[in-house]
Amino acid sequence: MTHPLDLPEILLHVASFLDNKDRESCLLVCKAWHQTIVPLIWEKFSLWTYRRETWPSIDTIDRHAHHISTLAYCSNLPHEYFFFPGLRQVRSLSLSFDGLPAGILDSTYWDAVTVIIRQNRGLEILNLNDTWPAINAAEGFWDAVASHSGIRTISVHGGKNMNSPPNGIDRPDHGLWRICRSQLEKLYLTSIFLPANPDALPLGQDMDTTFPRMKKLDLSAVTDANEAENHDASILIGQYAASPNLGQVRALARCPNLQDLRMYFSYTRDCPRDAIVQRFVAGFWPLLARVALIIAGFTDEQLAQIAGSLGAVPVEEFLVPESLFGYQTLAAFEKQNLFESMRKLNIHDLRVLEWAAPESSVVVQTILERCPVLEVFFANYLLASHVAHGQEWAATRMKKLKVDIIIDNDNDNDNKEEMIAEGKKEKKKNKQSREELHVAVFERLGKLHQLDTLILNSRPLTNAVELERRMRLDLRHGLGLLENVGRLEVLSFSNQQVFEEEEVDWIKEHWKKLRHISPFMHPDPERIREISLAMSLAGVDVY
Repeated sequence: MTHPLDLPEILLHVASFLDNKDRESCLLVCKAWHQTIVPLIWEKFSLWTYRRETWPSIDTIDRHAHHISTLAYCSNLPHEYFFFPGLRQVRSLSLSFDGLPAGILDSTYWDAVTVIIRQNRGLEILNLNDTWPAINAAEGFWDAVASHSGIRTISVHGGKNMNSPPNGIDRPDHGLWRICRSQLEKLYLTSIFLPANPDALPLGQDMDTTFPRMKKLDLSAVTDANEAENHDASILIGQYAASPNLGQVRALARCPNLQDLRMYFSYTRDCPRDAIVQRFVAGFWPLLARVALIIAGFTDEQLAQIAGSLGAVPVEEFLVPESLFGYQTLAAFEKQNLFESMRKLNIHDLRVLEWAAPESSVVVQTILERCPVLEVFFANYLLASHVAHGQEWAATRMKKLKVDIIIDNDNDNDNKEEMIAEGKKEKKKNKQSREELHVAVFERLGKLHQLDTLILNSRPLTNAVELERRMRLDLRHGLGLLENVGRLEVLSFSNQQVFEEEEVDWIKEHWKKLRHISPFMHPDPERIREISLAMSLAGVDVY
């Protein structure tokens, strides 16, 4: 009878969960295991200066080079480690500057890399980390990149010297822009400068000056090499070649067929909001299905204009943290029918204070009622009274939820004349109302059976009023209603949450997959240590 591990496909699957040290031990089992696992060991290969003592010999690399599909090279690398005739199956190539004084990226280095690019016709991904091939030293490299028929993805991280004149990034015939015009589908630019010079990268209306196949553009901390003095949106939307445009906006304007747009800003002031909104309103990207504008600082009106331009195709992601998602954007979602297809939505904004919780809560509750396929949702405030009096949540497929739930006093919504005059009766009514609101929230959360991450009240609580209005995660207030949320792995909450031994026992029994939980409070410090130890023994990190 054949043992399951004698079947190569099963052995490969098992070995995929092992590190290379364990895989090397498996090589010694038998010849069949050796032949099956060797390609897996060499599939991903990297040479880093800081681990030179672990480098295989040149002969060993040459013997197994045909197995390598993911290759990573540092800058301070002896040239003999580049030339391997059998290195012809590389699909992903990463080049990194190691920061050492001897790590000079001269023409010899780039010539060697050029050979690798030319002999690996199946190359699909090129990553440049903290390095940038200057035109004067790497013209052959960029020619090889631009003429390569297989490269579909390029990632550039930390090439802050891109604006230096010798590097030629502002030349329209630069290899990066040439491959963008022909075939590139995904471009990631991180912590770099792009030229904002109006004579650089002229944007005409012919297809030669657009990136027609670009589907994903990811810009993170991208700034202008030369700041444009005029940021007037009416000018930026005009004739492209004559516009004093911003570098990143110019790059965006060249991609009419984008499906995935991601822009990350270090500060809200760095975002050219008017210019970006104008591009959306003008219908530059009708095929967008995923939008991420991180730390952009858009107003509700601006977000509504952006959302109002979407919907030609089903939109799955709309990530706009640190922007104001209010009633206008909510109305745009309704008009464009964006609720039905939304899977990831991030509208969390630390600038929204608790006094704005009622408006925030209406937005959050509406989204939870209207998005049937929502899986990831990061938001601001949700009032328990809105949950209790609102409709059932349609978002029952939720996997990750972050929201500050406030157990507000339901009586606050009543007229003062209808309030009970006697203090004791009023206090009793408030207490009952809060308990009922807890139950209403727990009942809704208890129906999210696929939830693996729950972040409640992420903001620190600083005063007695906030502490009184926090949600209490204990059995007395309804924690037991979450017994069907059995996939929970992360539970995070604000400070001042009190746990007793009965809550710990309940969590250990019902949340078998829980791995992380926030620190909790107890009047007795010794009990905190005991409970934390009990959590740790159950495999739960308290952080």
